[in-house]
Amino acid sequence: MTWNVADVTFEIDADATFEQVITVVIGTPQGRIFVMAEPREERRTLILDGFNIHSDAGAGAIGRANLKILAQLVMERMDYDELVVQGTSRTSGASPGRVPGKLRFSRCHIPASDLQP
Repeated sequence: MTWNVADVTFEIDADATFEQVITVVIGTPQGRIFVMAEPREERRTLILDGFNIHSDAGAGAIGRANLKILAQLVMERMDYDELVVQGTSRTSGASPGRVPGKLRFSRCHIPASDLQP
């Protein structure tokens, strides 16, 4: 199921945010997604180092199409042209200890009517 952008919310979890690491809770039709990363910017690019993600829906339930929707929403709402996600080494699941490659997303225009809740 591909999500409608109006059904996605972002909230900073102040209790789980410390030093340079920010924690964001993303509300979706399939439940909450918890994201932790060290954000930094280079010109018009938002870089999320040490990216870690967990979902109420379970492993693999979000899907690539919905991850792209989340990336586009972040870039649109925060006014970046590019988003680079660099994961941290896995502690469990598939291939523990492996560091995933970088994911790069380029901003596409989302009509303003689609961004309204």
